[in-house]
Amino acid sequence: MRNCTVLVALLVFLLGTASVAQAGAIVYESFNYTDTGGSNELNGQTADSGLGAWAATAQGRFNIKSPGKTYTDANSNVLPVQGNYVELSGKSPDAHARADILTTGWSGASVDGGRLNKKGATIWWSTIVNQIDGKYGYTYLELRSDDGGRIGLRPDWHGSSWANPWKMRGINDDGTSQETTFGVSGDTERFLLMKLDTDATSGDTTFSIWANPLIDSESSLGAAHGQLIVPANSDGSVTHFDELYMGHTSTHGEQMRVDEIRMGETFNSVVGLSDAGIEVTGTAGTWNITREENSVPEVLEVDKRAVDLDPFDMEITVTGGSTTITIDETVLNETMEDWTDYHVQLGTGLGIDFVASTPGDGLSFISGTSSTFPALTWLSEDELAFSGSIVGPLNSDILQLQLQLPGDDPYTFTLRQWPTTTTVIPEPSTFLIWALGLLGLVLCARRRRR
Repeated sequence: MRNCTVLVALLVFLLGTASVAQAGAIVYESFNYTDTGGSNELNGQTADSGLGAWAATAQGRFNIKSPGKTYTDANSNVLPVQGNYVELSGKSPDAHARADILTTGWSGASVDGGRLNKKGATIWWSTIVNQIDGKYGYTYLELRSDDGGRIGLRPDWHGSSWANPWKMRGINDDGTSQETTFGVSGDTERFLLMKLDTDATSGDTTFSIWANPLIDSESSLGAAHGQLIVPANSDGSVTHFDELYMGHTSTHGEQMRVDEIRMGETFNSVVGLSDAGIEVTGTAGTWNITREENSVPEVLEVDKRAVDLDPFDMEITVTGGSTTITIDETVLNETMEDWTDYHVQLGTGLGIDFVASTPGDGLSFISGTSSTFPALTWLSEDELAFSGSIVGPLNSDILQLQLQLPGDDPYTFTLRQWPTTTTVIPEPSTFLIWALGLLGLVLCARRRRR
């Protein structure tokens, strides 16, 4: 038990340090790397979540600087932040850093053929950024497609003006380009909130941007500071996004500072100021919940005592529009039976009203681990089975389950779970034969006595 307690504490600590500022974002890059004083410290680093490793050219001098950037809006709402920031400097015609956008964690509403964006998708994106010298208009911060499309930012070309306004740019895979300035100078550090809405019918993508907005709720954003429409490709397909790109093509020594990159499917996921929470709102079964905590954002911690082998249903309500959560639970075996495997299943309703989740409903498992069972079998995206070892009586198993949610606020679902054993329960006919045999032995014994 003491070892289990230590493991739980370690898991909670690690998850807490990785998730404290993520607030539900699918892609989160805090640039929480060490400033070593090197010349290209970003190269090979991996973001907090949602991105592959950064590939940065040496000419770009993508250096880690501290402290990290912060943002407080006009109503004193503070953006949750952590880590340092990255600074792009140097003189080069091809200085860039790029990282693949991973589709793990995104729902089916956003992913098409393993690539981000599809008809009907809504994608939010935010960052803190500052152009130190963008007067030549060669620095970029963009989402890019392997097929040539891109959506993002660059300073407007003025040639001799220091305080250049930002320019929005969108290019589809066919090369059709749309550009517009939105009247906000790039030489001041700003929190930029961006939204991509792809029309469900036409496939056109509307790109909207807000500079230093109020961040207490989506309704407080007001009108966007800038907007443009990137048309669908000539074959009717949308422009997908495969990588996050930042860099410059200048030999004039332009610089850019970037921090706190977030991407997600809801406003709350990229801002993180909602009244987000996870709590158990109902149960069915005879098991006991001895501890329930939501002290770390997007993580529910639960301790349970399993007193029988019947299914135990735990209804969970998530607020704040989160699209991914983690459930850490410790289950103590008080059934006095050896558990040979353990099942978890997603659905809605409790007890006899439980209805299993179905593929495509926005609710599914992303991953699952067990401290005892080494083997994981995916019976479906909504049901997992752990096996390969034994949890004996009065021993515990520690489970970590990562879930994909549809992002509704609030959202309620049920986690059903049950252990299985090797104990064979006689069938009724076998039991009857055994009982008759026992009765016969008793009658024979009585006759002998007489």
